[in-house]
Amino acid sequence: MMNSYRSRIASNPDDIQFYHLALTIKPDNEKISNFQLGNALVRQNRFDDAQASYQSALQYHGVI
Repeated sequence: MMNSYRSRIASNPDDIQFYHLALTIKPDNEKISNFQLGNALVRQNRFDDAQASYQSALQYHGVI
């Protein structure tokens, strides 16, 4: 399942639904991260959502 999500994200890096699905299954995935999700959200001008995603990434890595 994760390989399918990674493949779909690679072919369409702005389709955020696949980031959410992948992170729901495996939130500690190194290849698909909240940081990457945040980048996709920024590209869509969804800055508040991107900020929340970046904060999740920082919390996961113990930065904040």
